[in-house]
Amino acid sequence: MKASQHNRPAAFPLGSGEKAVTLPDLRRLYLLSLQAERLSRKTIKVYLEALDGLSAFLTAQGYPTAVQDVQRIHIAEFLTSLHDRGNTPATVNNRYRALRRALSFAAEELGLPASPMSLMKPPRLEERVIRPLEPEQIEAMINSCKNNWRGLRDVAILLVLYDIGLRASECRHLTTADLAGDHIIVRGKGSKERVVRMGYQARLAVERYLLRRPFNSPALWIGMTGEPLGETGLYQAVKKAGKRAGIPDVHPHQLRHSYATQYLALGGDRYDLQQSLGHTSGEVTKRYVRFAVSAHALKEHEKFSPGDRLRPKRRS
Repeated sequence: MKASQHNRPAAFPLGSGEKAVTLPDLRRLYLLSLQAERLSRKTIKVYLEALDGLSAFLTAQGYPTAVQDVQRIHIAEFLTSLHDRGNTPATVNNRYRALRRALSFAAEELGLPASPMSLMKPPRLEERVIRPLEPEQIEAMINSCKNNWRGLRDVAILLVLYDIGLRASECRHLTTADLAGDHIIVRGKGSKERVVRMGYQARLAVERYLLRRPFNSPALWIGMTGEPLGETGLYQAVKKAGKRAGIPDVHPHQLRHSYATQYLALGGDRYDLQQSLGHTSGEVTKRYVRFAVSAHALKEHEKFSPGDRLRPKRRS
């Protein structure tokens, strides 16, 4: 998010004789700003960890921590150190984006001409191949669930994740009040709400589960004692269904990938998919488009393979 998009009063530049504001000094103000935007605790934690990490690195290296003295080269060295310590390119990229936001905030608050990261390019991120599940695999996971209320809950979770493409956190925080016929109100990143459609199979699975569950609760998904299902509970429900179906290490985000790739394969529009997934940027959605094009190319190659049209002499 650009600094100009923060809903805050105009910044007051440092006057002569004022003390230099360090990154640790800035932390509390930045925290309050993030909380004012109603970002999730998890998102805030990620942003603050990046700021704290940079502060610790600068101190350890003997570099200045005053905001106006932090230079682009210092940040580049910090990001390089993260990579050298074995962090994945995705983690380093996340730290870059978090710091870019924090230092833009600092520049605006202190009236600095620009953030030291204003001209920095993000670290190159290797794009991994998306590995969605096949529809037959998802059917096998659903069929592996027992015919009791917990089994019906797991079937409903699998179908909601696959049919709507929710994030795990979005799915876990659903309430019964969020259900509105064939629509669901979803609270995504930054507490942004969106309305998505739920297909007939998913609706039927949810209604079967609600009819059989032994506890009344405003939470849609509950555990054995009636408490709302936690993050681990949701992950375990998906992982165990995958294990029973002979698919190792399945996680909820794979069902989101599977929804997106199947949606496009069946002729869905990429812009509608972006809205459905809750993406504010089209960059992530483009990954699914590229996968769909690649998958189509693989199928087309089966029909038009030049090598398969050769009839080489059989060798004994």
